[in-house]
Amino acid sequence: MKTKITLIIISLFFATITFAQQEKIDSLKLLLNKTKNEREKGELLKEIAWKYKMTNTDTALYYANKSLKIAKKHDKKLQSGVYNAIGVIYSIKGDYQTGIQNFKKALSIDKKLKKPKNTASSYQNIAAASERAGKYSDAISYSDSAIQIYKSINDTISYSRATFNLATTYKNIGNYKKAMTLYFQSLDIFETTTDTAGIAKTYTEIGNTYRKLNQNEKAIKYIHQAINISQNENLYDKAYRLTSIGDIYNNVNNVDSAILYYKKSIPIAESLKGSDLIFGNLINLGNMYIKAEMFDSAITYLDKASKIATKNNNLAHKKSLYRNYAKLYIKQEMPHKALEYLDKAYLLSVESNDTDDINMIYKHYSEVYGQLENFEKAFLYLVSGRK
Repeated sequence: MKTKITLIIISLFFATITFAQQEKIDSLKLLLNKTKNEREKGELLKEIAWKYKMTNTDTALYYANKSLKIAKKHDKKLQSGVYNAIGVIYSIKGDYQTGIQNFKKALSIDKKLKKPKNTASSYQNIAAASERAGKYSDAISYSDSAIQIYKSINDTISYSRATFNLATTYKNIGNYKKAMTLYFQSLDIFETTTDTAGIAKTYTEIGNTYRKLNQNEKAIKYIHQAINISQNENLYDKAYRLTSIGDIYNNVNNVDSAILYYKKSIPIAESLKGSDLIFGNLINLGNMYIKAEMFDSAITYLDKASKIATKNNNLAHKKSLYRNYAKLYIKQEMPHKALEYLDKAYLLSVESNDTDDINMIYKHYSEVYGQLENFEKAFLYLVSGRK
């Protein structure tokens, strides 16, 4: 009964959000039909695309491209805004390369128009997409460029958000000390400006960083603080926090609880068509079933994740996928098959300069060579993985 009630509440929640969003879209469409001004049409089409971005990316692109057609004829500033919107939509779809291409088009226009805030925003968009694509050095470089501009024009809010994003990049390459310093810097500003959404996001990522440091009590404390202060949080944040709680249970080897939270997150992520979050949860579920030695279930979820990684040609996705396939075959004592995937994961980790991943892969190599009874290599990789 409790499960049925929960499902009904979630369904009603989705229905309420969808209805409210549709009302806003309908209002914009009415204005679009009334106006005869071409530039206003372009702006309204962009706004409609923006409203659709989290619920229907294909429809969002349809309206964004109609807006772009008008913008190219009438307004460079609008053109930049539309390119950024298209970049965001492709990033939500998980096609970060196309997203980056559109962000760079916006950046070129912003520089020519000498609009520092818009230029910084485009830099930040490129950084965010690069980070998601696993291109961490690019992400750091573009984030730094954005931060310097925000600092020079005294835009405190944007500065704190850019600092937050840079912290996440450092977290993802395993530099947790640097990440924590930057998270707490951005948190100070969010608290001063009473930016509740910013505070909640930062609490979540501080929690996730503590999880990486195996300080799980602190991790759960910060993520629950984020949940407690969140008001009218968007669906992506809701799904992301459910995944974060699953990650903490994963960290303490509470497999059943981790699976429960990952499975709670997936339908919300699917409703948003956010391939990045869907992929992460599929990988997590595959990993949990590997731990539970339920290999058929593990393969089912990893194969689903593989379809997303193949479709989007995403470096970070492929790296994670190959590493988890390797873990599966190590657990099944199939060392030659495991080596095949470890080699692929290692090359991608070197390409993205991800030292955290490289050390983890070395440990897996050690396990594989142990299974192959090549103990000299097993020891060398074990030592390398501890550096």
